[in-house]
Amino acid sequence: MSVTRPRPVIPEDLPKLLHSLSYAVIKNQPHDIISFAVEHFTLMYHEREREKVRDEKTNELLYLDEYEGQLC
Repeated sequence: MSVTRPRPVIPEDLPKLLHSLSYAVIKNQPHDIISFAVEHFTLMYHEREREKVRDEKTNELLYLDEYEGQLC
C-alpha cells in the first residue's frame, strides 16, 4: 500500500525571488551567501514598500484630479 502525499503548493512569487537571488549571487560572488541573501531580500522588501507608497500617492492624485474635474 503506497501513501500518496499532497503536492506542496509553491507560492507564485517564489521562482521569481529565487531567480533574482541566484542571479545576484552569481554576479556578485559574495563570500557569505546567507548575509548577502538577507541584504538582497531586505532591499527587495524596501523597494516593494516604496512602490506601495508611490502607488497610493498616485491613486490619491488621480482621485483628486477626478474630484476637481467634477467640480468644474
